[in-house]
Amino acid sequence: MTDGATTLERRGAIATLTLSRPERLNAMGDEVWRGIDAAVVDCEQRRPRALVVTGAAGNFSVGFDLRGDNPLLGEIERSMRERDPAPARGMLRRINMILHRLGRLRCPTIAAIEGFACGGGLELALACDLRVVSRASKLAMRATALGLAPSLGGTVRLTRLVGPARALDLIATSRCFDGEEAFRLGVADRLVEPGTAFDAAIALAQQMERNGPKAVRAATELTRRVPELDDRDAFDRELDRSVKVIVSGQPAEGLAAFREKREARFRDT
Repeated sequence: MTDGATTLERRGAIATLTLSRPERLNAMGDEVWRGIDAAVVDCEQRRPRALVVTGAAGNFSVGFDLRGDNPLLGEIERSMRERDPAPARGMLRRINMILHRLGRLRCPTIAAIEGFACGGGLELALACDLRVVSRASKLAMRATALGLAPSLGGTVRLTRLVGPARALDLIATSRCFDGEEAFRLGVADRLVEPGTAFDAAIALAQQMERNGPKAVRAATELTRRVPELDDRDAFDRELDRSVKVIVSGQPAEGLAAFREKREARFRDT
């Protein structure tokens, strides 16, 4: 599935979403967000085992498209001009809902980052479960350099990953940081050599695909929720999900494969 600005493809049970505006370093205009929205809807319906999000031609995304032909920028300018919050609020709420739905997909989501991942591009990556980042990549929370505040969940998600002090450092300075610092800070989960982020993300997705799909989904859903739960609720939910996976019967294949010394062949039923 392609709309010119994004491409959604399938590699078996793994879906890949590519931001495809290389002439603008995959800057995120309205057509990009509509493509991401359509991809999320497709994944909600077809339920891949994992989703890898990346960018074309060696860059993830430089972020929000600031050129005058981006109608989303027009909504921000209209709110400034008319001192009316409604246009900007409506536009940003729509984009936030896309990212919230991305974050609620039943499969793990993995951002494969090469080159620039800035502003809204980095906020998209932060909305994924995991981030595979090239050493040579350049990341930045750029909003404050434009006089804006992060508005696509970046403040919340970054703070949950690295803590308030480090998040404030990155957001308030809008400084650029490379893949190695991203890994040290906890923004990146896997650090890889330049040019290998996509392949490494696919390999990670394939590792997940080999395991019990119900178990992976249960773990994905719970790990997303744990930071906002107290201990008792978190442990209760883990036990509940574990029992549901057992009752589904899916572990029978894993146990049989172990006893027979072969690779498990799980069916996603």
